[in-house]
Amino acid sequence: PSNTYDLIICSYALYFFPEIIPQISRIIKPKGFFITITHSNNHLFELFSIVKNAFKAKNVDDPGCLPYEKLISKFNEINGRKLLSSNFDQVSEIEYSSSLVFKKKDVGAFKKYLIFKRPFYVSDTSREGNIIYDNIINTLCTNLRSGIPFHLTKDDTIYICHKPILAE
Repeated sequence: PSNTYDLIICSYALYFFPEIIPQISRIIKPKGFFITITHSNNHLFELFSIVKNAFKAKNVDDPGCLPYEKLISKFNEINGRKLLSSNFDQVSEIEYSSSLVFKKKDVGAFKKYLIFKRPFYVSDTSREGNIIYDNIINTLCTNLRSGIPFHLTKDDTIYICHKPILAE
């Protein structure tokens, strides 16, 4: 029912379904809050640059927009305020800058991280996709073993929304 909840929190998920923002606004009480945290548009850009270069180096059609880029474009720090402001009178945001740094001693953890994140950057499981994926992992792990640390941008934005705009 409308005006039911004092607080709704959505952590790293609103980019999957930003179309529900009006429903969130509808079910928040007039003095309630909606808090959402999302990755910023530049999240993991170092990895995605390497992936795109790997596609070019192997003469594979450039995917243009990687799966993660397509997903995050639906809700991030660039469009988040606009999407939320049409449903809440007060929207404040907090930018949170952070990064992951992998060093020589972290090769195993780095490889696990790259495997875990694969669907976000190389979802193609064809022979070509696997060759590119293997090339990316081997190149990055070889660089790490040689002592070159790898920095990954992990910036996020937190939105705090108050005073829902009630649909008439």
